[in-house]
Amino acid sequence: MDSSRFTSNSPGDLVRNLDGNWAFIPRPLPPKLEWDDALIESVTCATQALGQLNGMGRKLPNPQRLVRMFLRREAELSSRIENTFARVQTLVLLEDSPSIEASNPDIREVLNNFRALEFAVASIVSRPLGRGFIKELHQTLLQGVRGHDKTPGKFRTMQAHIGRSPNIADARFVPAPPHAIEASMESLEQFLQATDKLPPVVRAAMVHYQFEAIHPFADGNGRIGRALLLVQLINEGVLTAPLFNPSAMLEARRDNYYDLLLGVSQSGNWSGWCRFFAGCLADEASEAAKRIEQMEQLREAWYTLLRAPRASAMLPRLVDELLTNPSATAASVARTLSLTTPAAQHLIDKCVEKGILREITGQARNRVYLAQRVVDLFAVETK
Repeated sequence: MDSSRFTSNSPGDLVRNLDGNWAFIPRPLPPKLEWDDALIESVTCATQALGQLNGMGRKLPNPQRLVRMFLRREAELSSRIENTFARVQTLVLLEDSPSIEASNPDIREVLNNFRALEFAVASIVSRPLGRGFIKELHQTLLQGVRGHDKTPGKFRTMQAHIGRSPNIADARFVPAPPHAIEASMESLEQFLQATDKLPPVVRAAMVHYQFEAIHPFADGNGRIGRALLLVQLINEGVLTAPLFNPSAMLEARRDNYYDLLLGVSQSGNWSGWCRFFAGCLADEASEAAKRIEQMEQLREAWYTLLRAPRASAMLPRLVDELLTNPSATAASVARTLSLTTPAAQHLIDKCVEKGILREITGQARNRVYLAQRVVDLFAVETK
């Protein structure tokens, strides 16, 4: 790591690690932030966009119906930033078509990311946002996948470095040495649990930077940091449900994302980082609002398609289930709706007839059906 790039405005200290290389320890939050018109406008726009999104979520008859699809999309996007790839459709189909894993070696890692997000969202309502929570989140993320040998749920005991070269001397950035991690994370926990006058968007920007600068784990820091971002917004009341993908714009603007994080460490460019971060949240909040509106329109359209004299009252319930889990089999529908398998198949056949479901295996037995339009609404565009 080139120590000459770190100026006197850097919000941390360069120290020598045990190997004699430079490492960076960020100072406790919050830093002094220079508020200019551009930053004020960016934070205001993000706050308003998130407020509008949250208001839309509150008006939904059942916002939880959409949560799993947003979390699947977040798992794909956050994993893509780390060059791990599995599409939302693959995640959707895995439970009903486990053989799909053979053609996609990354699926288990992305699935674990999804499970970690589910764990985080379910747990944050009853637990403080601190080191214990973050360690459990990390353990869920790495359970049984690549990285499981890198002490899941425990802070690293070896020096990490970030860059394309295996040589630490050529690293782009060298985070805190192991002996400094516990104190740094304790300080971050205190900031997370404190109350102050900073806007939640700015607090989230600061926490995200700080976590990545500390880099407390041997693997998975990026995915954990972005999951932490989502639950922090929920914990601070910005969102009541995770109908939002914070990784979307960060993935789309990956180079700027990394450069601005490094810019904070090197020169204390908090304003530039916070403006960028707020802009990403504002843009994605607008996209998430459109996606919610499209899902509600789809739900109403499917209700209308299935409305007929003497139509089964179970059909709207199946539609609601497809909005949450777009993959279906006769067995899964029977289990979910407490029906016999023939009755479940009858409902599926009605949905196939109306174009809501399509069969994707081409088999006479063990058929799997997909609500393609739901998947398409959450598909991530590839570059």
